[in-house]
Amino acid sequence: MLKGSLTLGLLRIALVMLKGSLTLGLLRMLSMLLQGKQPFAPTQSTQLLEIPSAPILRSAP
Repeated sequence: MLKGSLTLGLLRIALVMLKGSLTLGLLRMLSMLLQGKQPFAPTQSTQLLEIPSAPILRSAP
């Protein structure tokens, strides 16, 4: 639990710093793998990152 909340804290900091950067997808997959979960499992961290990743998909050429 402590490891997961620490990862979520780092993700929130990265989220604020990157503001919708493409690397958020990589951070999400990396954090999920570090937590021993599937990259796109419906967890709180993926839900947090779904919102900023949506504009990226829309703005893709």
